[in-house]
Amino acid sequence: TPLRDNITFYNPQASDDEIMEAVRALGLADLVNQLESGLDTPLGEGGRKVSGGEAHRIALARIVLAPDKRILVFDEPTSHLDIETEWSSRQACCRSWRASSFSSPRINSIGLPAWITS
Repeated sequence: TPLRDNITFYNPQASDDEIMEAVRALGLADLVNQLESGLDTPLGEGGRKVSGGEAHRIALARIVLAPDKRILVFDEPTSHLDIETEWSSRQACCRSWRASSFSSPRINSIGLPAWITS
């Protein structure tokens, strides 16, 4: 499955601008730029393998683009990310959702609100 289809799983009508905004927000721009066919590069079986952190960020990008999200609860969605990527991913997600709750065992996450609404 191409990366584009994976990211737009919940919103196949997402524009290229919306896709790239999610890609940048979730720290996937370097990955896309390294891929031979960019967003059209196949991933998984028969395609390029992705790391655990890349897979988590791809899943988060899917949800950022989802049109009907209301309340989302995540159990350690950033567990495979470094601290800087975790922070930027949480910021992107919190801007995108009306209400979200993250759980994390990391001490650096204490400064973040456990419940965010807009």
